[in-house]
Amino acid sequence: RQTGNKKIIAEARKRFKVAKEASADQRKDFKESMRMTFGEQWDQATKTARVKAGRPALSFPVLHTYVQRITNQARKERPQPKVNAVGEGASQQVADVYEGLFRHIHTASNADVAYDGAVETAAAGGWGFYEFVTEYVDDVSFDQEPRIRRVLDPLSVYFDPHAMEPDYSDAKYYFKRRRMTKEDFKATFHKEPESDWDDEDARQDWTDGDDVFVAEYCYVEEKPRTLQQFGPLGEVIATRQVIDRSISKCILDG
Repeated sequence: RQTGNKKIIAEARKRFKVAKEASADQRKDFKESMRMTFGEQWDQATKTARVKAGRPALSFPVLHTYVQRITNQARKERPQPKVNAVGEGASQQVADVYEGLFRHIHTASNADVAYDGAVETAAAGGWGFYEFVTEYVDDVSFDQEPRIRRVLDPLSVYFDPHAMEPDYSDAKYYFKRRRMTKEDFKATFHKEPESDWDDEDARQDWTDGDDVFVAEYCYVEEKPRTLQQFGPLGEVIATRQVIDRSISKCILDG
């Protein structure tokens, strides 16, 4: 088990570094776009130099108006679940029950907040995410339900850069990091955060001054399987290889 854990951690460090480097330019552009849309339009060094020289450094923040148009349009066209009865033995009544359950999940999640946040950051900076999680329905039950939650910081998400599908459904791995103080880390995990790093690059990826990073690391495991087609007499008439995919999740601090 320990050997397996070391292998997972080593692979995770390598993959995170690849994902981070591959998206570095996009992340820089995201920060610049968000700053231009919602914040200061001058970089601080240039503005300071102009002010000292007695030159004007005016800002005209109009980009947020166009972002607002996009988000308003998205509010008018919110995604809604629709279940159709398809296939032998399918029942529209059962489909309607599932559709009702999906709508309940949307309502209980306050999913509009997650959708609106993702649209706004995507319109302004090029990236926006929300996620599906499971949560206990209340504090006196062990029942769980799916929930749709917003991802406040799109820059906390790192995907497999080799994924080709627009929804990243073919990605082999994914990270979502959050920053924690060392005190919060100890209170949450009941141990001291790592301090004796054997890799300087890893230390820089997973620590920042007095803070540490903790990540959800999801990864795909693929196993080949032989699919066989049998004839009317039980003989094998065709075979082909298929890939079974399973997804595991770890909580890592690097």
